[in-house]
Amino acid sequence: KISYENPKKNFNAELLTEDEQIVNDGLPEYTRAIEASISKTFNAEGGLPFQAGLIATQFSHDDASKDSGTRIHGTLGTSKTLSSKFPIITSRADTSTTYYSLNIKDNITRTTAGAGIDFSFPFISQRELFNAQVTRTITPKISYNYRGKIVQGNIPIFDTTDKYDDAITFAALTSGERYTGLDRISNANDITLSFVSSYRELDAEEEDLDLFNFGIAQSYYADDEVVSNDTNTDFEKRRSYSDIATSIGLSVNQFAFSSGLQFDPEINKVTNRTNTISYKLNPKKFVSLTHSKDDSTSTVKLYGAYPVNDSIHLFGALDKNITTGKTNKGTAGVTYESCCYAMRGAYFDDGLNHYGIGFELILKGIGSSSTNLGKHIKDNIPYYEANLDE
Repeated sequence: KISYENPKKNFNAELLTEDEQIVNDGLPEYTRAIEASISKTFNAEGGLPFQAGLIATQFSHDDASKDSGTRIHGTLGTSKTLSSKFPIITSRADTSTTYYSLNIKDNITRTTAGAGIDFSFPFISQRELFNAQVTRTITPKISYNYRGKIVQGNIPIFDTTDKYDDAITFAALTSGERYTGLDRISNANDITLSFVSSYRELDAEEEDLDLFNFGIAQSYYADDEVVSNDTNTDFEKRRSYSDIATSIGLSVNQFAFSSGLQFDPEINKVTNRTNTISYKLNPKKFVSLTHSKDDSTSTVKLYGAYPVNDSIHLFGALDKNITTGKTNKGTAGVTYESCCYAMRGAYFDDGLNHYGIGFELILKGIGSSSTNLGKHIKDNIPYYEANLDE
């Protein structure tokens, strides 16, 4: 992976290649044989910025019968604050074109366009909380999103997942986009109502957590169908409104607690709840415990990292279904760091009797022998700082 970033000119470029071979009974996923991306922000007259981006990815698969090929995705978007006074009004618009050159199917071109507007009503005051002077911000918000409805069932799935598969979270519901990846672009004709209340210390740094925050949101859909991420299926039915998603966060010194709820108003029931408590001194010394429960399953996730000395630290994670006793995922590893280089080894268990061991050598400031290993660790241990190239 080679990347270049120029913050002063709002310019980024990146070139990446990877190869992954499954050597046991695992099902190999798609790998990016090569990926190149470039993005640039242009400030036009009148303070209207335009963001342009282009990303081209060649996807490969060990199974020759699977779809593979090259995806080229170009975007052009703009956003502008129409009013910085009360209420704050922000508008946005974007268009994108995606071209698929496929090995066992005809080539496909997809073009989408969308727009949206946000109305925020912030109420800001100073208060005292936990013997600290804080800024309290209460923000009701109304967001409208529109994006055209495009048939996409014939497009293969290379790297796309549905954020709503496990649970609808407050962050996902207010993001305005249902899918990760680019193989599915969801249609929209929606209004989202949200409410956020936060208490933050007056001298808090950007990376510091709020002392307390609460959020609640629900979306209302004018279209009763949404783009599906099932292969060969264009659309799936949905209700005219989403479940209600809430989030609560509390932080005191090095301790943090967060909770999320998904409430179905049709059956008047909480269908999913997640609670997390963590103790974190720094990205390499922490422990975190998460308990999630829906109608049929209860899951516990334990994450942690511990420094043995200034050069060596251990990290690990366990994701276990306590209803069935089955381990969903397991991770364990060790890292050695010096001034100029770092080495890292990790063991993975994906819960399907598939195991793997990875090793990575990082020359700080130059590059890594395995960027995929760092990503894998970060996916399995969300609170762990996996970047060692500094």
